[in-house]
Amino acid sequence: MIKVTGVAAFQKALDAFVKKAIPRMVERRAYETAIVLYQRLRELTPVRTGTARDGWTVEVKGAGFLRRIVISNRVPYVIYLELGTDRMRPYAMVARTLAELAAGALLRGRQ
Repeated sequence: MIKVTGVAAFQKALDAFVKKAIPRMVERRAYETAIVLYQRLRELTPVRTGTARDGWTVEVKGAGFLRRIVISNRVPYVIYLELGTDRMRPYAMVARTLAELAAGALLRGRQ
């Protein structure tokens, strides 16, 4: 609970709140978004043996506002699943996931 008796005290309390709360809210939203993206990528990855689907990883790099959340897949043939070949249609897991994110479809209802 914030107790305020004057404008200066209010400004000080507001500054303290913003300094603590905003970075935490941004970080939480970033992690929630990363989890949703990771889950959607796994859903869209075709499964024959499960190797490509299980190859998705989430890694946190850096700290503070320079923190990055990296989602990757090091399975050698995942690029062919994404882009296709002359004998196979593209599954476009990453492209579809990013398009859904941009359209707001992935995070709808998670406010």
